[in-house]
Amino acid sequence: MMKLKCGSNFFNGVQALNFIHGFHRLRYSTSCSSSTEANPSSSLTNYLVEVLGFSSQQSLSTSTKLAQRPKSAKATNDPESFVVSPLLFKDDLIKAEQKFRISRDSTMFLYVVRILRRLSEKNIESKFQVYKSFGWTQSDFFELIRRIPSCLGYSEAMTKMKLSFFMCELGYQPAYLMSRSAFMTCSLEKRVKPRHQVVLVLKEKGLIKKNYCFYSIIWMNELKFVNNLVLPYVEVHEIYANHVGVNAKLLTQGKANPHFNI
Repeated sequence: MMKLKCGSNFFNGVQALNFIHGFHRLRYSTSCSSSTEANPSSSLTNYLVEVLGFSSQQSLSTSTKLAQRPKSAKATNDPESFVVSPLLFKDDLIKAEQKFRISRDSTMFLYVVRILRRLSEKNIESKFQVYKSFGWTQSDFFELIRRIPSCLGYSEAMTKMKLSFFMCELGYQPAYLMSRSAFMTCSLEKRVKPRHQVVLVLKEKGLIKKNYCFYSIIWMNELKFVNNLVLPYVEVHEIYANHVGVNAKLLTQGKANPHFNI
């Protein structure tokens, strides 16, 4: 049987199976319980302490976070992805903690480990090179991943399009982008560009203040944005309708679905 030393503990096939079973029991008890307070699996918390060297507090915190996640949460909904290979799992754990400096106490820790399961060192380096081509340093890149780990999962083509728009067209700098997560996580074509076009027209016509914060506009939910910055101004009805793919007449009559998939 394969054994892998992790700190002062050992990681082996039996413990890996216990980890998987702990996840499954955790998910089953969470989905079947009528209580709003989820209970962490004892086998999972023991695994995190005895095998991975978590403190009791870290183990309980991590297990509780998993129990509180909805079944649709992709980051931790597939326990086997964490333990396909003990060696690789250990590598991903080390990368998350040492390379990206993400604490085990962070709500992002398991999410980052899950993403790293699917990426080779070459993949990560290729993604960094895209950011580097736009003037980002390695320190900038790591800080971005700590704050917005989902950026690791974007294709290089999508990353280039986002950086080109935000940095080349809007003139934003790395520090500004990494501190405002909605810019990097929202759909460029369905949310960011349509709203930017609306703002440009409204500013050109003097209908809103020149210093209106674009980030606050991106952060608005769709219903609020449409009610506040689209419907009151006939000048942008057609523009916005075309960008998001809805009928302008239905939009102005309030019959279009205000909850677009963005």
